[in-house]
Amino acid sequence: ALSVFATLDHPVAELCRDHVLKRYGSVRTSTFGAVRAAGFALLPTLRRPHFSIVLPDLDPTTLDRLSSCFGEPVPNPGRTL
Repeated sequence: ALSVFATLDHPVAELCRDHVLKRYGSVRTSTFGAVRAAGFALLPTLRRPHFSIVLPDLDPTTLDRLSSCFGEPVPNPGRTL
C-alpha cells in the first residue's frame, strides 16, 4: 500500500503545513475519484487524514497507472505559509 494524506475539509496548504508532509519540498495531488477510477482501493488508516492506496502488485504497469492519477510535482504549499 502507498501512504497518502487526504484533505477533506481543509486547504491543501494547511494539510501540508500541519502534518509530516511539511518536510517534503514538493507534493503531487489527486482525487479519490481519480484513484478509484484507476482501479485502486483507498483505506482509512491510522488517524484521519491518513489513507492507504492498495496496490495489487508492484508491476511497472500498475505503478504507471497509479502515477497517472496524480498531477506533476508542485512546490509544497505548506512550506510557504
